Amino acid sequence: MGLTFAFYILYPARLMKEWSVLLVVGWGMLIGGVMLEILVVFGSHICDLF
Repeated sequence: MGLTFAFYILYPARLMKEWSVLLVVGWGMLIGGVMLEILVVFGSHICDLF
């Protein structure tokens, strides 16, 4: 678990050095929003089955 936290903390810092902070945060929010939307849509359909 410690390795996961280290990757989670250090990798975005490397990306932000290479590209702008706004670009990295924007892509992260876009990807997270799409994943959340998929989870909500399919999650509600799965709950309707039971």
